[in-house]
Amino acid sequence: MKSFKDIRTKNVEESSAAWAKSLETIAKKKQLDKISDKDKKTLMKIAAMMAKEQVDEALVASNASIVGAIMNKLQDYFTKGLHDDDEKKLAQLNQTGRLVNMGVTRKKQAKGRAFLYKLKK
Repeated sequence: MKSFKDIRTKNVEESSAAWAKSLETIAKKKQLDKISDKDKKTLMKIAAMMAKEQVDEALVASNASIVGAIMNKLQDYFTKGLHDDDEKKLAQLNQTGRLVNMGVTRKKQAKGRAFLYKLKK
């Protein structure tokens, strides 16, 4: 037969585990409350993209292959952004272009066209 001390100790351990779990839940809720609605939408989009990609393993390849894979994804991302006249993606494209001393503008261009120019050093 179990002693009173054994029963009491078991209940305390179970209670402590439940209490710790509820504290973690509260902490997660507080973190989510601090995030703005716009950021929540962005995080949901990223999560959806990651779920769509279903990358289970890391890719081991040559440096050129890895850069090529990244560039293909960037090309799709920026092409869609330019097609949709997304100013945020145009700004991101310009930021990326600055790495190689280039810039992009859509001003005074026909629909579906952009102007690429070299930046002065």
